[in-house]
Amino acid sequence: MNNLFDEAFAKIAEANTIAISSHINVDGDALGSSLGMYHHLKNIGKNVDIFIDSVIPENLRSLPSVEEINNKKFKDYDLVIFTDAADEFRLGANKNLVHEYELKSVQFDHHEVNTRFAKTNIVCVMSSASELVADYLFYTDSAITQDMARCLITGMYTDTGKLSFSSVTPKTFSVISKLLEESGINIETVTYPLYNSVTKKEFEVRKLGYSKIEFYDDDQIAIVALSYEDICKLDIELFMTKSLVDLALPLKTIKVVALMTEFTPNTVFCSFRTKGNVSAKRLAMVYGGNGHPNAAGCKMRRCIFEAEKKGVIENAKKLIKGTL
Repeated sequence: MNNLFDEAFAKIAEANTIAISSHINVDGDALGSSLGMYHHLKNIGKNVDIFIDSVIPENLRSLPSVEEINNKKFKDYDLVIFTDAADEFRLGANKNLVHEYELKSVQFDHHEVNTRFAKTNIVCVMSSASELVADYLFYTDSAITQDMARCLITGMYTDTGKLSFSSVTPKTFSVISKLLEESGINIETVTYPLYNSVTKKEFEVRKLGYSKIEFYDDDQIAIVALSYEDICKLDIELFMTKSLVDLALPLKTIKVVALMTEFTPNTVFCSFRTKGNVSAKRLAMVYGGNGHPNAAGCKMRRCIFEAEKKGVIENAKKLIKGTL
């Protein structure tokens, strides 16, 4: 890993103009890792643009310099940096950067399955891409500003379910502690805007989610299924539904939760959460998706919503029995 950090450091040192990109349907880790890197690069005098093919969730819009995302036009870059994207297709409309800068690219990613689409691939399984970017900053003895710390800690918090997933290690806490110590910020600077910025519409979505929860297999499985009709009635963005996957998770008997959102006709976005050694990743892979042991997802195309819902329920039952 240190050799790859050295390689990335050399490429960044040689570059003047740098672009950063992360994955579609952006989450806290995608934003945290990309904006954390953005602030680092600006701090060392680089000319940096950032592009993410996504609407920014309300609770993440207060992150420092979030307004710079997609605020510039593409130009010629000396280097492109990708964060938190397991493959080029996760970049959405920005996947062309992979091919245009095939020899001048670096990626920071924490997913077990990664296609190594950049020239320099810094891929290591850990809590989040934000933790990996923090490791790079510490290794290169870079100054940690308050803006960097806030972005990176946000990524680590959100991608670990508030530090509750099995991907969290003692090192994760050490990294957060070091970011807080070196930047001088208070943890509330991160957590208050992150968890106290729900809009009225998002609150209505949460109410809808509770009304849509269905339980199966002696309450071991919970399904929250929002049809295209449900989406149209509330006129909502996809990111507003993300938190619904966690609604039933606190129930003691639950082992598998599936959130199914038909955001466009016959296209269903799925998020899976599991407990213990029940693999959300295994369930997602059935549908061509991927993720982490207890948090994963997939996208179903050209599908019939109700039929796919029944299929997910049956596969969840097999997952619990160990026959999937």
